[in-house]
Amino acid sequence: MKWDVFISHASEDKEAVVRPLSNLLVSSGLRVWLDENELKLGDSLRAKIDQGLAESHYGVVILSRAFFEKDWPQRELNALAALEDPQRKVILPVWHGIDKQVVARYSPLLADKLAVSTDRGLVQVATAILKVVIPLRAEGLGLVLGNFYPEDRKLFEDMKIVFNRPAFRGTFLWQTDPNPFKRAIDLTLKALNTGVLTDRQGAELRRIEPITQIKDEKLHATMQEIATRLKRTSNLITRLQEKDDMAQRADIRREIDEERDEMIMMLNRIWECFGIPKLPIPTEVEDSTNVWEE
Repeated sequence: MKWDVFISHASEDKEAVVRPLSNLLVSSGLRVWLDENELKLGDSLRAKIDQGLAESHYGVVILSRAFFEKDWPQRELNALAALEDPQRKVILPVWHGIDKQVVARYSPLLADKLAVSTDRGLVQVATAILKVVIPLRAEGLGLVLGNFYPEDRKLFEDMKIVFNRPAFRGTFLWQTDPNPFKRAIDLTLKALNTGVLTDRQGAELRRIEPITQIKDEKLHATMQEIATRLKRTSNLITRLQEKDDMAQRADIRREIDEERDEMIMMLNRIWECFGIPKLPIPTEVEDSTNVWEE
């Protein structure tokens, strides 16, 4: 699917609900189909909306009095209802200025669907939508996710800063000095466990939440595995420094690269799940770089 959600609404609700809700969803990493962003001068209105409906996982429907008084939004609702079946939930109802009794007067079936009200605030509406969309995206990526927590997304957004450093941008070449490389790996592990990101002199650069604060147990287990791989990489560098045999050193360097590649691939699945841009795989980076930032 090209889009995570299609927002169906009456134009009267665009300023108060639709635009700010769309901005919240986009800032949380969702791909949102919204008419004013996708329709261009000369486009066929029906064709573009049909395409948007067909290429969206879910339809976020802003139900209000204005919505039920207009013909076109209800056509969109009918189209979304036609996409549903017992195995696929499509319609995500949002009540704006109405309650279940009002909805029931227009559509008893729609009133029976669990909805979220804008009375709770648009942040809570966005969170309710993300709790449906993000686990589905995770499943599609082969990532096990128990639930969606906004705090976890923020933590992994910060986590990208920890790993977007020279120690993970290129292969561990034979010319690489193992000492600063090992220190970089050790400081990455420290940042995960303490939430303190430091430079090579030990000066604090930034504070983030440590991985102990991850709410989803599956994501927590994944980060524990990454922490274990960091420790293993540090130990491999120590072994490398102890070996004189060139063949053994080459094998250890290969293990170091494999560990870093696997860590970034694991993180990339999580970042992609949350709509956060991924990092290149270390051994696929052609330009070599120093271990430390200038």
